[in-house]
Amino acid sequence: MVDDPENKGFLEELSLAISKIQVGNPLLPRQPYMGTLVSAQAAEGILNAQSELSDGGAVVLNHAQIDASCNAQISPGLLLLQKPGNDQEYFGPLLTAILVKDLDEAILEANRTKYGLAAGVLTDDRSAYHHFVKYVRAGIINWNSPTTGASGKLPFGGTDASGNHRPSGYYASDYCSYPVASIETHELTLPASLPPGLQGIF
Repeated sequence: MVDDPENKGFLEELSLAISKIQVGNPLLPRQPYMGTLVSAQAAEGILNAQSELSDGGAVVLNHAQIDASCNAQISPGLLLLQKPGNDQEYFGPLLTAILVKDLDEAILEANRTKYGLAAGVLTDDRSAYHHFVKYVRAGIINWNSPTTGASGKLPFGGTDASGNHRPSGYYASDYCSYPVASIETHELTLPASLPPGLQGIF
């Protein structure tokens, strides 16, 4: 599958686009696309993940590298996996790709994960999108659109380890709080009459 002209061309274009992503200080006059990670440890974690994947047989197409001027700043990486089974979330600019023969196999691989927050398909074929929506398991399913930037007014709780199967965003207040009902009386008084079986208690 690696030698398939369409797959090879896609990976080459993707690798080239990734290499042109500007990383840097967002406060500078010429703003970059991407700034630092949350910490130096987070950046180091991305490098460690890249090394582990490479040692496991993945082909590194773009090497993620920490910037010498800032140890929390890292360039994006791209790796081509040689076999399915990697099921890790990387909270940093590390993209893994796997080649499949058709849409059904892609859906099978997408559903193999223990996560399920978002999925997307890029195609001009509406029927392929509807097929994707029917069989892929995710809380956000997008067509020709990034899986980021979902509206906070819509439910996107996700499935499996990615979420709690509940709508989030605007609706999160419904399950992040709990309902309370109160009966209030300004003065503490005995009832005018007692229920049957309680006579003589007071």
